[in-house]
Amino acid sequence: MQQLDRQYKEAAATYARASAMGGTQTLEQGLEREAIALQLAGDFAGADKVCDQFLAKFPKSELRAEVSERYAENALLAAEGDHDPAAKDGAASGDAAKKRFAEAVTRLSGVVKEFPETTQANLARMGLATVEYQQSHFKEAADLLTKIPESDRVDDLVGVSFMLADCDLRALPDKAEDALTSARVAAELEKIITQLEGYAGSRPNDPDAPQALVRIGYAATKLHVFTGHVNSPGFHA
Repeated sequence: MQQLDRQYKEAAATYARASAMGGTQTLEQGLEREAIALQLAGDFAGADKVCDQFLAKFPKSELRAEVSERYAENALLAAEGDHDPAAKDGAASGDAAKKRFAEAVTRLSGVVKEFPETTQANLARMGLATVEYQQSHFKEAADLLTKIPESDRVDDLVGVSFMLADCDLRALPDKAEDALTSARVAAELEKIITQLEGYAGSRPNDPDAPQALVRIGYAATKLHVFTGHVNSPGFHA
């Protein structure tokens, strides 16, 4: 109930007490839930400690994939927190973020390798794509996202379609050297617009929906460029 009420710190403490009082099965489930609650509370270091404890104590648990992915996510979320261009000490913040992003890549890659055919592997792929996106490596991010089947892009993976369309949009050139390239880019833009319209239309209350609409407008303007109507705009959102 505490976790449902977003009382994540209190929920983590409750799970810790339950783990201490119960048997092996209670400890296994309690540690997993405590790690999740700590992550949701933003205590990534604390969540890491609980994940480490779980993975050491229950190497063959059916919950291992979930805990491993949460452990990987902790590093990514901490890195995103460190990545603050507006911070007073921008250099120190950037260095800390680089180290955490590198750690996130190591952890996320481990999840994909150890649990390749699971939902957790797809979540890890989305995390790896996020790291590439943060570095403006849009093609690399798109390559990772395309490995996640469309049928799996629901629940925690619902943002894959938006990120993929965004990466494809950003990777397109501002101008074409010949008619063949222009036609190819125009066709790609039409596909991207359709994807974004489908995403925004099916999830009007999603936090990314306004950004999807912005990108639809930009893509439509860019499409006019490749059909010979207006000059190409820049996109920096």
